[in-house]
Amino acid sequence: VPDATFLALKPMEIIFPGHDLTSWRRGDLRSAAKQISVDKYVSHDLQHLAPRVVQLVENFQMDLSMVNSMLAELNTSDAYSVVACRWLQSNTQTWQAWLPKASECLPRFGVYHPQSGFLSAPSGDVTNDLECR
Repeated sequence: VPDATFLALKPMEIIFPGHDLTSWRRGDLRSAAKQISVDKYVSHDLQHLAPRVVQLVENFQMDLSMVNSMLAELNTSDAYSVVACRWLQSNTQTWQAWLPKASECLPRFGVYHPQSGFLSAPSGDVTNDLECR
């Protein structure tokens, strides 16, 4: 869980030489720690069950500066949910880029317009209301 404890101290990134297992076993920790992978895990059949959720998870990108800005706001004693809501309201362009396009359909789905019904090739006058079904 991200923590704001040391954020006010303005930590700096330190780049160590690559991990040296032999040195670490001797107690010499002057090389980098063993690398860990930060992965996104989902159900093995999520692509079948919820393909648009998979697209959202694949598109999700949040860098350290975004996390740090939210952590800094936690020092205002606001609840996590309030800080998250404020971030969402202030960064609409960022999180909207994570969302799958409503009119880009996946296999087995068709482009649909509520007034016109299913369309094979959308015309320019109905593109605002297109969705996949």
